[in-house]
Amino acid sequence: MPLDIELDTTTIGLIDRHGSFDTSIEPGRHPLRVRAGRYSSPTRSFDVADGETARFQCNGPRSGRVYLLSI
Repeated sequence: MPLDIELDTTTIGLIDRHGSFDTSIEPGRHPLRVRAGRYSSPTRSFDVADGETARFQCNGPRSGRVYLLSI
């Protein structure tokens, strides 16, 4: 089941488990979470500067929830 990627409360794409997703975003602070059906990760906010790269890793469900970890 693919995961919905939500950035700034808008779904910006889908990612398969063990897959990758690249997109460009504006500099600033952004809330991020992933959803899989009725499950969703906690919202994590991060800051990105102009020319900077942000990378995240999504692990599978634990105890019925999807968690998001930043690297």
